[in-house]
Amino acid sequence: MTLTLGDHPAHPARAVGQDVRVCWAHVDIGASGAPTLSSALSDPGISIVRDSAGTYTVTFPAVPARAFPSIAVVSATPTIISTAITVFSPSTGTLTFETHNEAAAATDPASGDDILIRIEGVVS
Repeated sequence: MTLTLGDHPAHPARAVGQDVRVCWAHVDIGASGAPTLSSALSDPGISIVRDSAGTYTVTFPAVPARAFPSIAVVSATPTIISTAITVFSPSTGTLTFETHNEAAAATDPASGDDILIRIEGVVS
């Protein structure tokens, strides 16, 4: 059975007239931009892969209605100045994003950096 965000009880949120759920992912960046999902700090049903330099794809529980993603890169010595979502499909549970350096080039975060991902979705 495919998990949807409505099946996800970990972080219910309050909203007037809507059932909103939030899921989190904490990603540790290793050598060559390799992402490792921290299972202790992430919700079930989430995965991440590195597609190419500075480009990552996240799969998450599908959202039957509306959703809002947010991404932050945490670094002691920042080299990433922006992130850009290039693909977001709540109904299929996919999100692709890029991380950019000062020259606006897609660049991997440094080894030891963290990527924090939050997806908030309306499930009814």
